Amino acid sequence: MKRILIVDSNYVQFRNFKLKKSYKKTITLQNVSTIPARFQIESRPYRSKFQVTMKPVIENRSVIAPGLQMKLNITFRCDHIDSPEELLLINVEHGSPLAIRMHGYKEPPLLLGYCLAEEIQYYSDTRLHRSWYSVMVESFSSKSTNSTTSSDKTEFSCETEDNTFVSMTFDCKKGFVGEQVSIPMRFKNIGGTGRFFIMSETDWFAMDIVIATRRTLRNRMP
Repeated sequence: MKRILIVDSNYVQFRNFKLKKSYKKTITLQNVSTIPARFQIESRPYRSKFQVTMKPVIENRSVIAPGLQMKLNITFRCDHIDSPEELLLINVEHGSPLAIRMHGYKEPPLLLGYCLAEEIQYYSDTRLHRSWYSVMVESFSSKSTNSTTSSDKTEFSCETEDNTFVSMTFDCKKGFVGEQVSIPMRFKNIGGTGRFFIMSETDWFAMDIVIATRRTLRNRMP
């Protein structure tokens, strides 16, 4: 079938959206033939998170004259954590149909820790090491983590591979035997919006994340 209608973008993405907030993007249809282009948008799901409207609203809104354009407004709203994806199909009379992918995408939260080594106080030649695991919270579900330690490094490194984080070894400088050494840390979320909380490694692997979240919030209450 010959090409009659074209679209300026066949992929519409709403990235890092906020819940219960509406977003709108516009795509343009253009008639590249020498005859009027008649088209019809296939029926949309009743509970779709994507609403499609035409602009401007005219009497013969399903017909585009040769060389002219018509804009489609795509409105998106999502009320819960999800990554909805739908296909907008436009059938063209005597021409090739158009398929437009609509996608709502929210980057997972990604928390990285940075050790402020220059602020660690030391008192003796004893060197202490402790392993620390990076934590990634993705839509309040746990992911597996791998760990490796190295005693001859004085600074930590954090690497990513397939969403798996490598553990780090901290140089605690010098301290007396049995003495506690405080390690100043700075955390930064380089991903999407999310909630973070501190819990033990045992709880992380053995406890449901929802239960752990409730316990953390309860402990914060006066």
